[in-house]
Amino acid sequence: MGITPGDPLYGITKTFTIPYLGLGVLYYTDRFYVGASSPRIVSFEKASARSTITAPHYYLYGGLKITLDESLELRPALLTKYQPKAPIEFDLAADIWYNDRFGFGAAYRTGDAINLMLKMKYRNLFFGYSYDMNISGLKNFNRGSHELFLGLDLCRKGNSDDPTRNTNIRYF
Repeated sequence: MGITPGDPLYGITKTFTIPYLGLGVLYYTDRFYVGASSPRIVSFEKASARSTITAPHYYLYGGLKITLDESLELRPALLTKYQPKAPIEFDLAADIWYNDRFGFGAAYRTGDAINLMLKMKYRNLFFGYSYDMNISGLKNFNRGSHELFLGLDLCRKGNSDDPTRNTNIRYF
């Protein structure tokens, strides 16, 4: 694949800034979160009439932390993605966490992929591995993908036993 000659999205050779407006809202507690966002509600980008790049995308998401016993937690989450010119998509995920340090999870993206994950937290560091397997027609051309990640939470205070610490809701 390449760029189609004459495509107005790629025909501009000078550099410039394109402003856009996005909004989001998040409500959370220590055991639950729900949010909605649209990263580009308004865009001032000029594109071809057939382009869907500047069409707004809408996201609705949420998650729970369910205590199974003193050392195990179930953390299901749902992400809904909507764009008016495409089918609605859902990402459904669930992790099992042991002592809030080690996690194993799986996710399903409607009509597209299944994902398996291993995660670990140590103080303000996050490590992980995931394997994404296509279940759509792309599976004939893709054997899946591997991802390693390393994160550092710079805003976290103290250690996990400190009740005044800041908590990143994405990790509870």
